[in-house]
Amino acid sequence: MERISILLQKIAAIAENESKNTTIDIDLMLDYTRVLYADLLEMRGKIAFNAPPAQEREPVFAKAMKEDKEKHNEEPHVEIVTPPIIAPSPASIPVSTAGNIPSGNKRDIRNLIGINDKYLFISELFGNNNETYEHVLNEINGAWDEQNAIDLLQEHVYGTYGWDKENETTELFYNLLNKFFSTI
Repeated sequence: MERISILLQKIAAIAENESKNTTIDIDLMLDYTRVLYADLLEMRGKIAFNAPPAQEREPVFAKAMKEDKEKHNEEPHVEIVTPPIIAPSPASIPVSTAGNIPSGNKRDIRNLIGINDKYLFISELFGNNNETYEHVLNEINGAWDEQNAIDLLQEHVYGTYGWDKENETTELFYNLLNKFFSTI
């Protein structure tokens, strides 16, 4: 948290001299912003990791309704509107391959993905949906071969998130996938 405060101060200090900023100053602010973004995503991941699973948490609107009912001791009238689903939840991707890893095999594709690549993949390939990213990596770990993993990606992720085979990030992801299965 301290580094986030320092980065914000540095960005603010450079931004104060708006009329005197050079290209180097703007590039420096961009670099600080990238580090800040990565730190915030990491912080969000830690918070999400420590949170109880979704089925154990009481929905926010249900908690508010319960508190309101206790205050007024009457049945509140609340109209619940379900928003359209934009991207599939990780639960919608079938867990068809998870049981295919031998129990002693501790392989994990995450070991090949650096921190910068992780945030690049989450933002560019998974629409900033860390939960789906993690679920897909678990499924890749459970795939019995590279083709099975590619089929999973094409069936459940590729079209949903608009992956482009010509995109450098997509190519990087597939190269890591290839490297992962060539080490088995």
